[in-house]
Amino acid sequence: MHNIKAILKKYNLEYGKFIAQKFVVGSTYGVSLLMNNGEPRAIFTHKRIRERIRTGGPSTLRISSKNEILENYAINLLKSVRFHGVAMIEFKYDEKTKKAWFIECNPRFWGSVGLAINSGVNFPYLLYKMAKEGDVEPVNTYKEGVVVEWWLADKIAQMKNLFSLNGNFKFKFNSKNIDCYDDFYKDDPIPFFAWIYLLARRKFVKLR
Repeated sequence: MHNIKAILKKYNLEYGKFIAQKFVVGSTYGVSLLMNNGEPRAIFTHKRIRERIRTGGPSTLRISSKNEILENYAINLLKSVRFHGVAMIEFKYDEKTKKAWFIECNPRFWGSVGLAINSGVNFPYLLYKMAKEGDVEPVNTYKEGVVVEWWLADKIAQMKNLFSLNGNFKFKFNSKNIDCYDDFYKDDPIPFFAWIYLLARRKFVKLR
């Protein structure tokens, strides 16, 4: 703590507006829930295979899974505040020691909600039905092992991660079969190409 205060003083920064956190190593999991006044109505867990930022960030490749330890933590957390609606809670989890660290809670729909839908938990529809009818039948089962990729971001992430942290060459194409994509659908491809065009146009404008 003394070192932190010295650094803040050196750069003329006011103490109290910063949070110092320990760096932890482990797999990143997301536990998604639909709660009805503190009671769980739907649950879904995914494990991140790859993230856009190597040290942690939005997932670009992920798989549906189960983790009872994290699911119990998430349920108890939202129960304690009688949470109502959808939320996704992120954890770091050490597979060997079974130790978990709470990262954050997103009390809204999350970017990878498509994985939950394709695995059998349609959170948007369940939330709509609960809002309209007052409640829904609990959904606790879904298909495990479903892999979804954010295609464009995952390709960018792979290019950024050409080298591992120790400098060794590390580049692999996806070894897992991709079941579906966040950003590309064969039956409706126009939004994907429109997005590519808008991204390219924004880059071109910045260069000018």
